[in-house]
This record gives sequence, C-alpha cells and structure tokens, in this order.
Amino acid sequence: MFDINTLTFFILTSIALAVMPGPDIIYVITIGILKGKKIAQATVFGLTSGCLVHSTLQAFGISIIFQKSQIAFNILKWFGILYLLFLAYKAFKYPLCDIDIENKNSKPQVETLKDAYLKGLFMNILNPKVALFFLAFLPQFVNTKISNYGIQLFTLGLVFMLISLIIFSIFALLSSMLNVLLLKNKKILCNINKFSGVIYIILAFTLGVSKI
Repeated sequence: MFDINTLTFFILTSIALAVMPGPDIIYVITIGILKGKKIAQATVFGLTSGCLVHSTLQAFGISIIFQKSQIAFNILKWFGILYLLFLAYKAFKYPLCDIDIENKNSKPQVETLKDAYLKGLFMNILNPKVALFFLAFLPQFVNTKISNYGIQLFTLGLVFMLISLIIFSIFALLSSMLNVLLLKNKKILCNINKFSGVIYIILAFTLGVSKI
C-alpha cells in the first residue's frame, strides 16, 4: 500500500512532531508531575484515542467540513473552549487541600483513571485544530495511484496515534517521577488542582485565538 521510503519518512516526521513542545505534550508533563503516572498515562490514552477519532472522520471525508466552514470550525472550537473552562472551574472549586491520601472515601474524590481518559479524549476531539492538522498532514503521504484513499488515511492516522502514544507515555513516565516528592509537601498538594486550572485556562485561550 505504501512505498517503504514514504512510510519511513512519515514515521520519522511523526516522531519529530510528537516530541515537539506543544499543548498536548505540555499538558501530559503537567499531569505527570502533579497527579502521577497512572493519571498521566490515562490522559495519554485519551489524547491519542482522540487522534484515532479524527483519523476516522477524515477517512470518511467528514473532517473537511471544519476546513471549508468557518461556522462549523467556530462551533467545535467554542465547545472545546467551554469544556476547558468547565474543567478549570472544577479545578478551582475542588482543591486537594482536604484530601486524606490514606482515606479513599475522603472528599473531594481524587481524579479517577476514567475521568483522566475522558478529559484527554474530549480535549482532543473538541479541538478543530487537530482535525485541520490531520487534513494538512496525512494526505501528503497517500499513494494517489491506489484507489483506497480512505483506508490509507486511516492507516496513517493509526500509525501516528501509536507513535504519539509511545512518545507521550515516555514523557508521562519521566514527569511522574517528580510526583512522589510533591505529595510529601502539603502546601504543594493544596495547590495542585489550582495549578491544573491555570493550565486549562491557558489551553482554552490558545484554542480561542486559533483560526482556520
């Protein structure tokens, strides 16, 4: 399906893009430092699952809507902004100051793996910039001499997702090594959610200024 040279270049380019500092990688590192390896890894699975969703939409020709329609782009963008601001609100409203780490029934509850996964998933899906990235990036590596255009796009998207999963997981593991030190400091623990809220606001602002 793919020329070996083209596929090799795609993989190397994808690796380079995955390790470049960007909103996703910065978010993963932040979560790793503040909330530990498991939560960071769940976040990584959510973010990369979002990539698979965008690849599927592109394979069926749906993602192009966000490239052609300013209205569709803005609608999805504002859903993303509101979602990020909602996460920021929760982070500021429910700080970790009163959590007893030894007591799992203490309130407010520590973030679950499912919550972390869904956050990463929706953050990615509700970002039209990701859809536009796939629209611009993946078609460059498609073999136009073959008719199965959609299958090629989906396959490339799957490869990109796997590469991102590996790279992001490494960053999640490395950054989470600092988490144990943070949990020993009550003052830092008290402000963990507030710091997360700041990150959500920054991501919302970044998304807000984005254009087609």
